[in-house]
Amino acid sequence: MSAQLSRVNQKLYFARLLLADMAADGDPRRQQLAGESLLFQLRLAYHFHLRDIAASYQCRDVSGVNDAASLARALEAIDKSPAEAREIDTLASSPGSWLNRLLVAWEQAFAPPEMGSSAIQEGLIPVARVEMEVLDAATLGAWHRALTELVERHREVMVEC
Repeated sequence: MSAQLSRVNQKLYFARLLLADMAADGDPRRQQLAGESLLFQLRLAYHFHLRDIAASYQCRDVSGVNDAASLARALEAIDKSPAEAREIDTLASSPGSWLNRLLVAWEQAFAPPEMGSSAIQEGLIPVARVEMEVLDAATLGAWHRALTELVERHREVMVEC
C-alpha cells in the first residue's frame, strides 16, 4: 500500500469531520473557518491522490508531482498515459467542473487581500475582506463526494497495474 493512499484516506476523513462541524454550527465566522479548513483538506487529498497515481504507475519522481501537469510529465517520462491522469487533467482544466472550481477556490484563498475601503477594523488590526467563491456546506460536500468517488474509481483501476 502506498503511503500516499493512507494520506488521501486521512484527508478525506478529516474533510468529512469538518463537514459535520460545518452543518452543526450556525455562526458565520465558524462556517467560514470550517469551509476554508475543509478546502485545505480537500486540496491535500487531491494532492496526495495525484502522488498515489504516480506511485502506482512507478514514476521516478513521485515527490515532484503537485498538480495535473506535473503528473502528466512524470507519466510521460515513463511512456505512460493512463486514463486516470487524462480524466484529472480534463477536470482540472475545464472551467465549471467541480475540480476546476475547487482549484480556483484554493488559488483565491492565497490571493493577496485588497486593503482599502472594504477593510474592517477589528481592534487594532484591520481585517481585509477576501473575495472568493462561497465555501458553503453544500458546495464543499459536493466536492468531497466527487473527490471521494474519483479516488475510489481510480483505485479500482490502479489495482490492475
